[in-house]
Amino acid sequence: MHVAYIGENENEQTRFIDTCKSIAIIRSAMCFQSLNDFLEKERERGKPELIFLSMDKKDNNIGKMSESIGTRCGKCETAIIAEDESLAFNAFRAGVFGYLLKSYEKDDVLRVVERYMKKRASQDEKVFIKTFGRFDVFKGNRAIYFSNKKSKELLAMLVDRHGGCVTMEQIIDNLWEERAFDECTKALYRIALKNLRDTLKDEGCVHILKERRGQRSINTDEVICDYFEFLKNPEAMSAEFCGEYMSDYAWGEYTLAHLMEKSKKIF
Repeated sequence: MHVAYIGENENEQTRFIDTCKSIAIIRSAMCFQSLNDFLEKERERGKPELIFLSMDKKDNNIGKMSESIGTRCGKCETAIIAEDESLAFNAFRAGVFGYLLKSYEKDDVLRVVERYMKKRASQDEKVFIKTFGRFDVFKGNRAIYFSNKKSKELLAMLVDRHGGCVTMEQIIDNLWEERAFDECTKALYRIALKNLRDTLKDEGCVHILKERRGQRSINTDEVICDYFEFLKNPEAMSAEFCGEYMSDYAWGEYTLAHLMEKSKKIF
C-alpha cells in the first residue's frame, strides 16, 4: 500500500520514512511539508491510501483538513499524529481513521495500517458496480455473470435511479419499450426479476435488492458504485468519469447529460 506523511519537521519525516521501510506491507511512503504542499503535489506523485497528518495543540481545524484531503483523494483515510491525547476527541469526531502519539513505535503504525487493510478487504467483498463505460457488477475482483440480459439491465435501471423506487410499469417501459404493456411483457418482467434474484442469491448478495409490493430499488448502502461516488464527490471522481455512462443502454443518455454538466463545473 501507499502512505503519506504531512508535517514540516524534517526529523519526524525521516523517522516516519524509516518506520515505513520496516513494514513490509507499505510499498511506498511520501512526505509533504504541509497540507497545501500535499494538495499541490499529490497528483504528480500519486494518491496515497492512508495519510498520517502531524498536528500540534494549536491546530483546531482537524475537520476542515480531513475534509480537504477526502475531497482530493476520495477513498483514502487520515490518521492523526499528535504530541498527546488532547486532540483525540476532535479528531475522532471529525471521522479520522486513527490517532497516534508522536512517541509512536513501529507496532503502532502497523496496527493502523493493518486495520486499514482489514477495512479494505471487507469493502472488496462488497458488490462493486461499474457504470462509467459499460455496465458491470463485481463481487470482490470477479465479475458477476447474468444469464438473462434483461435481468442485468433491470439491475442497471435500479442503479440509475440511485436508490429510488421503480415500478413494474416503469421497468417494462424502459426494458421492453417496443412492446405493449400486457400479460406477455409482465411475464417477461417476472422472469427477468426472478433471474436477478436467483443470480444475486447465488452470489450471496441478494441483500443489495430492496423489494416492496410492486416496487424495486437498489440498497445504496450495500454497494460501492462509481456513479454514486461521483454524485457525492465529483472532484474526487473526476478522473474516473471519461464521458461514458452505461453505454449498453440508450436510456442512460439522460443521466449521462446530467453527469456531463456536473463534470463541466469541475474544470
